[in-house]
Amino acid sequence: MNVLNIFEKAVRKQDSHEDVLTYNFLSLLGYSKYLQIQFIEYLREAMLNTDVDASDIPDSLLKGANSIESIQTQISTGEVTKYEKRLISILITDDAVHIGAQFSESSRRGILDGLIVMQERFMFAIENKPASRNVWVDQLSFKIKEDMEIESHIIVLSWRRIIESLNIILQNHLAGIIEKRLIEDFLRYINSFYPELNPFTSFKVCNDLEYLISRRCCQIMECLSMGEVTPHKGWQESIKVDRKEIKEITLHYTEEGDGWKIILELFPGDIMSQARNLYPRLDTTKIMELPTKGWTVRSSFHVSYRSSGLYWCHPTISVTDYIGYWKDKILNNQLQQVDRVNWAAYFNQLLDDGIIDNDDMKALRENVFSKAYQTLNVCPGLGLFFSWSSSEAESLDVGNRFTEVVRNRISEALYCWE
Repeated sequence: MNVLNIFEKAVRKQDSHEDVLTYNFLSLLGYSKYLQIQFIEYLREAMLNTDVDASDIPDSLLKGANSIESIQTQISTGEVTKYEKRLISILITDDAVHIGAQFSESSRRGILDGLIVMQERFMFAIENKPASRNVWVDQLSFKIKEDMEIESHIIVLSWRRIIESLNIILQNHLAGIIEKRLIEDFLRYINSFYPELNPFTSFKVCNDLEYLISRRCCQIMECLSMGEVTPHKGWQESIKVDRKEIKEITLHYTEEGDGWKIILELFPGDIMSQARNLYPRLDTTKIMELPTKGWTVRSSFHVSYRSSGLYWCHPTISVTDYIGYWKDKILNNQLQQVDRVNWAAYFNQLLDDGIIDNDDMKALRENVFSKAYQTLNVCPGLGLFFSWSSSEAESLDVGNRFTEVVRNRISEALYCWE
């Protein structure tokens, strides 16, 4: 599926070229006053941490008197001499590394990745190096006019910090509709061409932020290469798998006390066609061994109309008996859509058999039978759950290790009917 993204093919270079990254970010910065405020606040913090004298740090844009006059990309170093401003050299790289260098006049002429000019006395020369290992210190100085005021400290900003702040804007719903779409497009661009810059490259660096942890879960699901990862209305983003017994698998964040955990969920047999393929092949012994390996196995019986789930019931029989019940029903071709005229007899039988309880019957009468549906689908699914505490997830998520842990757990579940 091709998704329109305003930041792709922005300039006539490969999307993975660092000049395109600079162009895209500065374009986003130019569109959003909120991001401009945020960027200048981050710059002010970095300058304070670099021991720049307070009088030589730009004022916050929140004060109102100061603002950004222009944002330019791919500009000649010679153009800088046109401005009567104090020059600050900024390096943006993967992490806020200490480069141990200062700006000094140089004979070097060339092209700046970006130039931001403030209304007041400052301008910022931007050098972008997505990988700090590729930083060439001499590139951070260039020829200027003799009387130009300069900041000797080179200020280093982190792409991960910048991207984290964009994620926080989305998580806290701080952006308007258009601004939100622009940020989302930029983050998709980052995910496609600079995934190593993401602040969700591991659970550890997500800093306990739900939005970032959820993005990390999506990234892991994509790394599994089991199918397309897409949103599911009313549920989580999930992997669309091409299997007859199950169509979706999800890995997601959930709160746990004052912290969080990661849950892997599979719902085989979730619709009637899946159930007909699942139960004849399901090995009851194997699936009931899963709890000894850390899994939780539950009944997931529900009724639906077409593709919409209507009500999830609470079987009173054991999971083992539930599996046996539906194995027999499917073997005898007794899993069928139920016509309205047969609802009373059918669901009373399910009540007697322990597939639903009295509260379920009451809820079905009030919330389902009272509607205009003429048929109902009965869906004898199973729910398989495996969870990791936050500390377990963080310790396992080193390199690609957690992805392989999840892959192995999924294989462990699928093995019960393969």
